[in-house]
Amino acid sequence: MAFDFYYEPKTKKRVEPQDCLVVDEYNEVVKQILADKDLTMAQKSFLKLLASRLIIAKYEKLADLYAQSDKTMQKWLEKLHCVIVDTDSAIQNGYFAYMNDYSKLLEDVVHE
Repeated sequence: MAFDFYYEPKTKKRVEPQDCLVVDEYNEVVKQILADKDLTMAQKSFLKLLASRLIIAKYEKLADLYAQSDKTMQKWLEKLHCVIVDTDSAIQNGYFAYMNDYSKLLEDVVHE
C-alpha cells in the first residue's frame, strides 16, 4: 500500500493541543455523569472513559500540531494514529494491523 498524500501545514500560528479537539459534548456528558448520585465512583470512572468516544479530533489541526512539535510529541501522535508519516511508521505503530482488523470486522457485519 502506497501513500501519495502530502500534507502542507496550513498555519504558521502556534497550534495548541486543545485546538485539535472538540470536547463540548464530552464535557456535558461527563458533568451529568459526575452529578448522578445513583452511580458509584467506579461506575462514574467507567462511564467517563466510555464518554471519551464523544471527543472529536480535528485531524488537520493535529497535522499542524505534529509539524510544530518536538520529536517526543511527534512519536506519540504517530503511535496514537493521529498522523501517518510514512509506511514504515504506520507498520511500526500497528496501523495496518488495526486497519486489517477493522476491515474484517466491517466485512463480518455486512455479511451477517
